[in-house]
Amino acid sequence: MKKWKAWKNILGAVLLLGGAWYLCVYGYGALLRSKATHCERETHGKYIAERCALHPEFWVIFRLYDAQSNELLAERTYDDPTFSSPIWEDGHVAYDVSPQNGDGILTLPPSWLDKWRSKLP
Repeated sequence: MKKWKAWKNILGAVLLLGGAWYLCVYGYGALLRSKATHCERETHGKYIAERCALHPEFWVIFRLYDAQSNELLAERTYDDPTFSSPIWEDGHVAYDVSPQNGDGILTLPPSWLDKWRSKLP
């Protein structure tokens, strides 16, 4: 019984520290996203793509808006030293085509989860 209580306390401490760490990292990311600069917009049919530079280094924020309502539909943060333009294809937009990652694809229309996440700071 005492072993279980000790493990329970250790697990609680680990979860508490992990949660605090996550909040710090998320808060730093929110601060960076709020200070985006050098934004470029590009309209493509029903959507507007916006790319902004984040500091430090080569971080980029990609935002997808509805062209009629200007509602934010999706948001992604990624590392791209080339600040490349998005590639529009049938059913998706490739926003991160850099050699480092190359896996930044957003389906169109964005999912409900993308829309929900875009509402967070």
